[in-house]
Amino acid sequence: MEVSKQGVPQGSILGPLFFLLCLSDLPKTVSNISKLVLFADDNSIIVTNHSPTEFANGINKVFGNIND
Repeated sequence: MEVSKQGVPQGSILGPLFFLLCLSDLPKTVSNISKLVLFADDNSIIVTNHSPTEFANGINKVFGNIND
């Protein structure tokens, strides 16, 4: 069995801590464009628009903000 040299050991306190640090700014990043749903260790970003062009622009803007 090969041991992974990346990541955080399963069961350690660092996993949840790093998760919270990474996601703490996410609601501020996407709140004006879309709706963010956070639950435990999962999240969803909801973008809606009747216009396909505006929908695509909204999604691109959300992911651009997250990448920044």
